[in-house]
Amino acid sequence: MRGLSSGGERLASWALTGLVCTALTGAAAQDRAPAPDFSSNQVGWIATSPDFIGVPGGPSPTRSDPAHPYVPNNAGTQPTFRVADLANPNIKPWAKEVMRRENEKVLAGGIGYTARSSCMPAGVPGFMMFIVEPIFFVQTAKEVLMIHSGNEEVRRIYLDVPHSTNPKPSWYGESVGHYEDDTLVIDTIGFNDKTYVDNYRTPRGCTSLNAGS
Repeated sequence: MRGLSSGGERLASWALTGLVCTALTGAAAQDRAPAPDFSSNQVGWIATSPDFIGVPGGPSPTRSDPAHPYVPNNAGTQPTFRVADLANPNIKPWAKEVMRRENEKVLAGGIGYTARSSCMPAGVPGFMMFIVEPIFFVQTAKEVLMIHSGNEEVRRIYLDVPHSTNPKPSWYGESVGHYEDDTLVIDTIGFNDKTYVDNYRTPRGCTSLNAGS
């Protein structure tokens, strides 16, 4: 698997829109080998950190502003909301303006809402940042389901099919995938504008997010 990782678990290979925007074209598979069998007695995927961990050579994820470090609950001091470091060179100028407004709200005493704190769907890839409760995988010949056990959100990845011509924008978009050896490569399009890339409220830059896991 390739890309960013969360709490030591290697996550998806992304072109993070809002950081780096890459759209791929979905195409039906031709004579593909059968999907690998990953079944086991330990099928839950648990994120141990609510922030992405950068992979060497990959895009740097958003981090806290050094002048306003994030303090989580149970740290022995007053917890804070996240204030994003806007000096990150991977954040596009227009996205920095959006994030600057979010930072200013927090610094003025407002709430830095995340999908987890506001009980809203997280979208992709934020869905994989929910800690404590595991994500379970169900795989059939035609699709892979990712099910978050905490609130039963489901992400569906349809295998070896093209994208819809005009997918209706939604919280999780439309994901299609195919296997390259033991790597599931996923292309997701059709997001609405209600979710962020991460808990720092990094916005997306276009309607496509390439994610492989």
